[in-house]
Amino acid sequence: MQARAGGSADQAQGFLDAQGRRDFTTQGGPQLLRSTTPKLSRSFTVLSGSTASGARFVERLVLADAAGKDVDQLDETLTLVTDPSGAILVDHAVEYLSDLRNVDGEQPFPPDAVRVPRGKTAGRQRVALPAGYLDDRDDDTPPGVEAEAADSGG
Repeated sequence: MQARAGGSADQAQGFLDAQGRRDFTTQGGPQLLRSTTPKLSRSFTVLSGSTASGARFVERLVLADAAGKDVDQLDETLTLVTDPSGAILVDHAVEYLSDLRNVDGEQPFPPDAVRVPRGKTAGRQRVALPAGYLDDRDDDTPPGVEAEAADSGG
């Protein structure tokens, strides 16, 4: 990310494998370097996790205007893999802002999605406290091990 923020194309491309290079050169795909303002000023990791062949990171890219003021942000998912020499390379990249630009904002929300059935299908269930639990409301002694029985209600 430092190479990208600094505008060093050669250095930034050194961290890409063949698929990563394709992703960053595809029309409408993520931009490795931004030639116009706003430009990448900084980034931070929003989410990370491992995959079968490497790791996946969601990076928040913060874009700034010519005066250095943050004016926009977007999320980019990077999939990293290790090449045979042991170098860690970007194998896949997706920019979420570019994906959202293709969504019709005037499309109405589907009425069927407003109310979806809940996962609970057992209906109402009766709540039961252990026998004698409310006899002395000032007693803060926790219930005994018998409260853990499946039919105790505790």
